[in-house]
Amino acid sequence: MSSTDDEESLAGVPLIEGTVAGIAAFVVGYVLTYVLAVVDSEFGGHESDSAFELLGIVFYNAHFVEGEFTASAGGFVEGTERFNLIAEESTQLPEPVFYLVPIVLLVAAGYLVGNRALEASAEPTDGVVAGGSVVLGYLPLALIGTVLFEASDEVSIGDVSFSATFAPDPLMSVVFVGLVYPLVFGAIGGALASR
Repeated sequence: MSSTDDEESLAGVPLIEGTVAGIAAFVVGYVLTYVLAVVDSEFGGHESDSAFELLGIVFYNAHFVEGEFTASAGGFVEGTERFNLIAEESTQLPEPVFYLVPIVLLVAAGYLVGNRALEASAEPTDGVVAGGSVVLGYLPLALIGTVLFEASDEVSIGDVSFSATFAPDPLMSVVFVGLVYPLVFGAIGGALASR
């Protein structure tokens, strides 16, 4: 495949607009989730050093990505537990509010990209491609967030050390947060913009 073929296949994709909109949707989504969690009295009590990471996991939970809690003693893994804080905590706000944050933001981002990049005669498939381009900004931040939203602590008692780590599930993060959500909901927004 020549570089001309590459350029032709990317000709209708708004790369810059999609990247910027994807980044904006991810950042605004995290901040909005953080604000909702602070307003919610159940989540608002987490004022520890790991609040950034914990609320990042809540943001990933809003994409149906489970968190993982791993505890070990003396260097041996004692066990891993999977959790979804939105589903397991009794939140004051209705659970769907948290789940709608990334959906609404990605549909809006896809719509804005499509609205800005498409001509009036564009087909819905052009809108799907334009809106789906938000993955270009959302995916890298999803990968970075998988690392940033990990927290661990270690305590030693005598010769035995105990450690605990919690983080978003890495594979689910890439698949759901990085790919499925921005591609599906961004594409829906782009298709709506083409009407």
